[in-house]
Amino acid sequence: MASVYSVFRDEWATGDRAKAKELAVAYVAENNEALANDYGPMTRDELVGLMGVLRRDGKKNECTKLDMWLLATYKPQKITGTIAIGAPAEGTE
Repeated sequence: MASVYSVFRDEWATGDRAKAKELAVAYVAENNEALANDYGPMTRDELVGLMGVLRRDGKKNECTKLDMWLLATYKPQKITGTIAIGAPAEGTE
């Protein structure tokens, strides 16, 4: 039987992202006390930094657990701004 982590990863990567979010919310609800102890005191920036460390160390399930926490706990960020594709403007290198 597939772990909740692999089911979530597969659903997020190639399936229905709404279903993946439902899986994440259910997982966090079932494991809230332990997850809140691990991640609750940390800021979003600290959690993102932790994710980098976990990825670097190859801790796939720990990354997935943190992904699920972030997805279930934080609202999506709306990132806006102007982007320019091409060579930098003269004098800005």
